[in-house]
Amino acid sequence: MSPSKRTPGGPSLLCGRILLLRGMLLILAFERPALGLVVGPQDLPCNCSDVHTNWNAGDGSISGKLTAAVASDCCALCTAHPSCLLWVWSPSTKSCWLKDNSRGLRKEADRVAGGCESPLPPPAPGPPPAPSPTPPPPTTITAAVTVLGRTALSRTATGYVSYTLDWWLPTEGASPEGWGPFASVLELNLNSPKLRMLTAALGPAFLRIGGSLDKEVVYQVPGSTEPCTAAQSEYTAGTLHPSCLHASRWDALHEFASATNSKLVFGLSYPQSTSVPGQLNTSQAEALFRYSAQRGYSQNTTLFGFELGEELTQFQVNTSAFSNYTSSYHVAAQLLRQVWPSDLARPKLMGPCPGMAWPELATWYPEFLKDTEEALDIAVYHSYNQIVPNPPRILYLNRTVPSGSLNRQRGASPGGTGWQGAAMARYARDAGVPLWLGEFGPHNGGGGGTYASTFVSSFWYIDALGTLSELNHSVLARQTLVGGNYELLRCSSGQDTGPEPGFGCDFEPHPDYWVALLWKTLMGPTVLPAPSLNTSLGALRLHAHCTRGAHNGSVTVSFSNTAETETYSLLFGAVPRVEYHLSAANHSEGVGARQIALNGVPLAIRDSTEMPPLNGQIGNPQTSVVVLPLSLGWIVLPSAGAAACLQN
Repeated sequence: MSPSKRTPGGPSLLCGRILLLRGMLLILAFERPALGLVVGPQDLPCNCSDVHTNWNAGDGSISGKLTAAVASDCCALCTAHPSCLLWVWSPSTKSCWLKDNSRGLRKEADRVAGGCESPLPPPAPGPPPAPSPTPPPPTTITAAVTVLGRTALSRTATGYVSYTLDWWLPTEGASPEGWGPFASVLELNLNSPKLRMLTAALGPAFLRIGGSLDKEVVYQVPGSTEPCTAAQSEYTAGTLHPSCLHASRWDALHEFASATNSKLVFGLSYPQSTSVPGQLNTSQAEALFRYSAQRGYSQNTTLFGFELGEELTQFQVNTSAFSNYTSSYHVAAQLLRQVWPSDLARPKLMGPCPGMAWPELATWYPEFLKDTEEALDIAVYHSYNQIVPNPPRILYLNRTVPSGSLNRQRGASPGGTGWQGAAMARYARDAGVPLWLGEFGPHNGGGGGTYASTFVSSFWYIDALGTLSELNHSVLARQTLVGGNYELLRCSSGQDTGPEPGFGCDFEPHPDYWVALLWKTLMGPTVLPAPSLNTSLGALRLHAHCTRGAHNGSVTVSFSNTAETETYSLLFGAVPRVEYHLSAANHSEGVGARQIALNGVPLAIRDSTEMPPLNGQIGNPQTSVVVLPLSLGWIVLPSAGAAACLQN
């Protein structure tokens, strides 16, 4: 490596950390300033904590085949290379390959894949830090709001606010505590009265069951040719594993859906033909289809649809594997038509559910939609907003592609669900299919940190619900109802190693649950353009829908204010209104609060067998709506007279 790559002010050094989460190697790039010297492996004490045996990923090698005595040496070589995002090492040959991409995740013997986090050397002593600046005084921004209610912008599905369950086992899926012993599809207590009450309150909704591991699941149902064995239920931490779905558990999931006013969207396993890459072996799917039809599960009851082939962008365009992959959708569609002849009863075929594999998706997704025409019913994708929870916070969705072009954009970015959603909406519109965001959250990796279950997460969530409805999304399935740090109801986060130790799996709602419930309660399916202000938005975001259940022109406006000190005084004119303000129950906790209050009244369930009242407060038409710093909520305008809302 030439010294010019290490001159002060030169390119940053990237250290790629590989997380084996959601079924793909997700690269999170951490920038560190150039050190001004040539760095060798011996100079970099690597912390190779995310190492995965018998896995390979990435196309090609950016430095040919290197030699490394141990895996940590290969990790250090990756750290020293400015373009390296992941490394792969062979224990038998001591070969080391450095990769600048994560394409083609695959199991492979005699391979170790990973990344490293290399601490910076301590900085040289400098002058004492300057005293902290005095925080700016509180300010109030007065703004007139114009609600644009003449024409509807789009329309969401009735179950727009939906949720997921995942397959992760206790030590997997979230850092550092894992999913815990009670949160997975197979282990969740579906008979809990509290869980049922809270889930039913979100209905009607869709319960999406899936995740990276769904491709490995074996169905033990009548007609299955691949019965589960004890060995298939065993797992090793850090590796994908198969799970067994028994007929009794499948029936229990449908009973839970029926009891909670939800319908299942189920991610199918994807066993491939041993001789034809990318081609689905349909024996498992057919057994599950026929058993489900025999049990009376259909679109008319509790089975809305099946997802197929999640996160398989490894099948690249213009290859036989890609052609076999898309052809498998036509085969699955024909099988669904055979098992459920009625169009009204037949579950939908959905997919392809890719992750954030940009720039490949810019060509891959449109090509997939073209090749699955007349087979695919609903287009689905996954996205995590990669929020930055600490100041300067990045919480809201950003519709602008950071690189300026989808063809140049590498992976995700803070606020990236905005530009990804806009791109996917264009692709689905051009293909003439509805669009779902089938898995989304504040951050991948189980939530990205313990903040995912605090109030700070609610700001991106309410903005995502508004922004993506404006981008013609039919359904958003929040990752997760239960499981990981980003769960709506406490379970994983309540275990001893979780962010709320000692509570256990008690299903107490996190702040985002209340955002989901109030959105579902107040915001109808008819989407209006975002209201306009006579001043800059700044830290304020506004979205508008016709009020749910109203047919008289009533409009509900959502708001969120991420400013630390700025209050917004919003003028809607002298019209009646009802206000719903959410803030930290304990104001000293700010956005780190795990309990929030509605109009000053803390929201909690604990041992109650009833939902708390979600009452708004009647505002004075002669005064403005005061939106305090670090708060969010809704304003119902029953006499708005919006023409688009007269037939809501």
